Amino acid sequence: MDNVAKKQNTGKPVRKNQPIKRKVTQMQSGNYSRPFASTFSQSQVNSLILQKANKETSRSYTRYTKAKLQQYIQNPQSNINNIRAVSEWLYRVSMPYRKLIEYYSSMLLYNYQLVPKEDLLSSGQTDFITSYTEAVKGVQRINFKADMPGVIATALRDGAYFGFVYDNGDDECFLYQLEAKYCKVTQVDNGVYGFDFDASFFDQGNNSIYLEEWDSVFSTGYNAYKSNGQDYKWFQIPMETSICIISGNDPLLPLPYLLPLFVSLIDLLDYENLIKAKTELEASVLLLQKIPLLSGTKEINDFAVDLDLVQAMDGLLSEAAPSLVATAYSPCDIEVVPFKTNDTSDTDIFANSLSNLMSKVGVSEMLFNSDKGGSVGLKHSIEVDETVAIDFLVKIERWAQMYIKNNIDENYIIKFHRYTYFTQEDYINVRKDAAALGVPVKMELATSLGYTPYEVMQNTGLENALGLDELWKPLNSSYTSNTGTTDSKGGAEEKNLDDMTEEGIATREENKNGE
Repeated sequence: MDNVAKKQNTGKPVRKNQPIKRKVTQMQSGNYSRPFASTFSQSQVNSLILQKANKETSRSYTRYTKAKLQQYIQNPQSNINNIRAVSEWLYRVSMPYRKLIEYYSSMLLYNYQLVPKEDLLSSGQTDFITSYTEAVKGVQRINFKADMPGVIATALRDGAYFGFVYDNGDDECFLYQLEAKYCKVTQVDNGVYGFDFDASFFDQGNNSIYLEEWDSVFSTGYNAYKSNGQDYKWFQIPMETSICIISGNDPLLPLPYLLPLFVSLIDLLDYENLIKAKTELEASVLLLQKIPLLSGTKEINDFAVDLDLVQAMDGLLSEAAPSLVATAYSPCDIEVVPFKTNDTSDTDIFANSLSNLMSKVGVSEMLFNSDKGGSVGLKHSIEVDETVAIDFLVKIERWAQMYIKNNIDENYIIKFHRYTYFTQEDYINVRKDAAALGVPVKMELATSLGYTPYEVMQNTGLENALGLDELWKPLNSSYTSNTGTTDSKGGAEEKNLDDMTEEGIATREENKNGE
């Protein structure tokens, strides 16, 4: 990492000559009720949400061309904010780009389990249950399912997500996104990135209002900047109360993940505009009014109708004509020039360009095109796409582990299940079969179904208290039924129809395998 002048909250600049790798041991700044977590009130959260919404709705967008984009790409370090602006514009106007980002960011389920570090065989059971209950209750307040899809979507679009964590230490944890143009990655600890914030943000427009709403670490940094000048423009955001997830593995230059597709995406927009213009032209009609000439006359421009009357009639006709109908008048004989053609090459170019775009990114067209078929190819394509999402999940897991260690309990490890909406069923079936054979994966199975560890504990206690474990018996299966009786049938469990070929379905229906 380049030499970076670091400003601690003490106001003293420190020169770092190597990548920063530190172990957090003490509180950095702000007023905290827990070791590190920043306190907040619900009214403060509501105010932050409204401010963020107002700021986003007031944005305006510039239309970008391929020439501008290629100029930015030649020097990405100096134009990173411009490249992010292009990405944000594409996300707004390009449906393929938006769908790709939503596809990658929404496939994960963020189900997890909490594993203790200590040796349970030697520790007291009562103490452990108390400790575990407090730990799972603490992690419960982090709403991974609600917050993390937005984190990944922003990281894909902007190249990085920078946020501040407000945690009341009781029942709610809130991630507040910071603008990427005012943040830069400056530190790393066990694969978790930390960042500095640009104090000049508060001098832009009416941004000074945030000094009263945001955590005191921001006002402290801003006051140091105003008192000491440009050397204190960038101040450190404590890693214990922040989150930074980057796209790719270059923290010094985190670019939008799909940047190599931007030229093709702009081409698609151009093709769309071309097809739209062509469609409008083919639907247009031109009404030509020939001005009659006097018969037998040898005078030039000797019209049978006064031109003022012709102009007046043309005006009336223009007002009555639909929007795609134009009018004109001429004393000359007119040859009709039709606008409509049977040429579909423009549409074919758009379809081929979209197909090439999906091929470049490695995503199957079947995900976005109902006319495409082939379930086997789609399944393998999704498995490849999942590696992108899982890479982000690993980064989120590392951040969550550090946050839990510093703010909840350092004696537990968080483990996210490595699966998505598309592979959930197979993942659960493997653990269900393992649990039926006695492998200790009951908690892993329960959390893979979508329950948090805290919900598993509460549901277990509730069912025991109501006696449901005695009232409701498990359904019979190949593992619980007695296969030693004379009327039992051998063989494996029947497959789901979705997992069978047409030939297999026909075999079952015709009972070709016999009784």
